[in-house]
Amino acid sequence: MAYILGILKSNRKYYSFFKYTLCPDEIFFHSIVKHSPFAPRITHDFETAVHRPEYFLSNEHGCRYIDWNAKATTLPKTLDLQDLDRLLGSTCLFARKFDQQRSADLITTLESRFHCGPAETSEKQPT
Repeated sequence: MAYILGILKSNRKYYSFFKYTLCPDEIFFHSIVKHSPFAPRITHDFETAVHRPEYFLSNEHGCRYIDWNAKATTLPKTLDLQDLDRLLGSTCLFARKFDQQRSADLITTLESRFHCGPAETSEKQPT
């Protein structure tokens, strides 16, 4: 985290570049890590995958769980409670794709399991 914050502090143009980029949330931090001294430690990296066909059949990509293999659905699949065991059994730190309504039961279950709740604001209310 310190490395990422250092890059952002020393390179203000990085923010400007991503201001008008399509889907910046999917590549903003990933780009820094991929071009860092930590890059060799990235797991599930398609550029270093020995067996690429098997890699693309997996739902684990670059530390993210993404189901591109679901049948008869818009891809990537919106995750729901049926995906819980696969998510928990993966080595991924992140997952995609959630929908506030369709993924509600899954999100509630994950929050309960990891003892966290919906984000709370730290802003003080006017008095």
